[in-house]
Amino acid sequence: MKYHNTITARFIDRLNRFIALVDIDGKEEAVHVKNTGRCKELLLPGVPVILAKADAPTRKTKYDLIAVEKEKLGWVNIDSQAPNQVVQEWLWLHPYFDRIQREYTYGDSRIDFYMEKGDQKYLLEVKGCTLEIDGVGYFPDAPTERGVKHLRELIKAQKEGYKCGIAFVIQMNNVDEVRPNDETHPEFGKALSEAIDAGVRVFHMRCWVQKDTLDIIGSMPRDEAIKIMDDFHRDLFLRGEDMEWEYAAVVSQVSYMLSHERALDVPLEEQVKKHTKPRRPLKELEAEYDEAIKIGRVSCRERV
Repeated sequence: MKYHNTITARFIDRLNRFIALVDIDGKEEAVHVKNTGRCKELLLPGVPVILAKADAPTRKTKYDLIAVEKEKLGWVNIDSQAPNQVVQEWLWLHPYFDRIQREYTYGDSRIDFYMEKGDQKYLLEVKGCTLEIDGVGYFPDAPTERGVKHLRELIKAQKEGYKCGIAFVIQMNNVDEVRPNDETHPEFGKALSEAIDAGVRVFHMRCWVQKDTLDIIGSMPRDEAIKIMDDFHRDLFLRGEDMEWEYAAVVSQVSYMLSHERALDVPLEEQVKKHTKPRRPLKELEAEYDEAIKIGRVSCRERV
């Protein structure tokens, strides 16, 4: 996901849930905050922020505040609409399902994604995580009765034969997991635990975050994903349509990560040696990744 027409500013104050005051080259400007959560640990006086120019020329505010720089962590994307958008991009780029539908009505809720693979039905709810403490992500940063309701619906659907999941999109770099923020909303943590016990899958969607981009790079720690890729071998790698959704995603993300590292001029051989003990020649592995990308089984970043 890429933003256009972005500029850097300095945060001054948050006037209400929707409006903040920033400094743009010495001039104060009111901007729209694309996150109604508290973000109190992020929106501190003087911190650098990224603004995206709004497309609507008649709007009262010219800019949206989309990212904040946090000390020792880097850029944190706080756009509350971004998680659903990047998950949709991720699903489309990694073809596995026969059907993908957004905003699916189930019970009394609208679940973010409904998918089908053959006769199997899937539900996926998406939550964005912007709260980091000591290298761990936490959700929510404010009480969310809606989030609890969604988990209850997923539990019900799982019992009815759907395969359900909740995806935490981690909108910052170098954070691998999200834990329930029991201090802020213990009921959500309890509901999440009950959902896991019922069979609902939890995905920690690691992201690559820059000033104007947000991309999903994986749904589990990279070392584990690459180890799974090594175990799958060529036949499963090229037969994604016969695999469960989470494994198809792992196959896709490994190719994505390796290709991204190539874009950063990190040799594939170095990466494979570092993370795996391959049972096949490295040249064969590289040819396999390239073949899968060529036929469209997986997608990756454009190489630099």
